[in-house]
Amino acid sequence: MAASSGKPSNSTNSSGRPSNSSVNNTGFIKPDNSSYRFNASNPFNGFQFHKPGQAPKPGSREAQLEKHAKIRIQAMLKRLPSEVLEKLTDANFTQNLTLSELAKVPVEVFRILKPEVIQNLPTSMIKSIANKLFRGQSAVLAHFLKLTTKEVFLNMIQQTSILFTASKKSIPKDYSAAIIAAAKVHYGNANKWNLDLLRKLRLPQFFNGFSPQDFAKIPTLVWKTILSSPDQ
Repeated sequence: MAASSGKPSNSTNSSGRPSNSSVNNTGFIKPDNSSYRFNASNPFNGFQFHKPGQAPKPGSREAQLEKHAKIRIQAMLKRLPSEVLEKLTDANFTQNLTLSELAKVPVEVFRILKPEVIQNLPTSMIKSIANKLFRGQSAVLAHFLKLTTKEVFLNMIQQTSILFTASKKSIPKDYSAAIIAAAKVHYGNANKWNLDLLRKLRLPQFFNGFSPQDFAKIPTLVWKTILSSPDQ
């Protein structure tokens, strides 16, 4: 056995991976590429498919859907560079994600990002993230919007409005529903919403996302005001 060099061993971070990162000349933390490797026996290390304790019941439709999703996403993760996986699984490095790296991340991978990672994505990427997620599954979009911060949520709504106005297309019903579901997480049930929030949400653009029960909960005076506004 070779003699020890006497150098202290690298410490580990909270995820159990070595925290042997360095700071490059731009001031950004650059994770050592060896600090994360795809592990076929534990492919979703650092990701999550559902909240702790909320796994679908074995044999249920949700369990079957998750099983098939895992097969697809595992293949996607295998193809991602280790430094990109590091930034998607360790919130300490998430802010360093670049646009070129973001472009390599399949939309469906956003479905399994942890809240702390989603909330640390660079705010400068909101436009790019919106363009990516509004071309994928609405379930992935809903997951992201529910877990992000209120500020980023509203910025995503603004980008959505720009995106669909520019293409002269209406917002699909499933995307509308994803936005409404996320709004309930951030702001409570519809009966707590006010005129200012409805305008921030660009309502009534998202009418398709509302159920009759939602409409019934919105205060009548709020609807009368916003629907009579000349810019709506």
